[in-house]
Amino acid sequence: MDKATALRVRDTAQEALGQLDLSIHAVQATSAQPEFEEFRTVVGKIMGEIVVDVLQPLYAEHPDIVPPELK
Repeated sequence: MDKATALRVRDTAQEALGQLDLSIHAVQATSAQPEFEEFRTVVGKIMGEIVVDVLQPLYAEHPDIVPPELK
């Protein structure tokens, strides 16, 4: 993958992670604890897959696009 595409994928994946995190907080604020915990577990798995299956391989191929906070 070329660097420009890698940067777009990185930014999109990071935005998706942020939105998923916001959804966890929204559910926590409005739902019973069991429902929240189930939701958090499912969304956490999705977030983990984005990191492991999308971002880590991307950063391995393009180490120069790793965000400074992850270095």
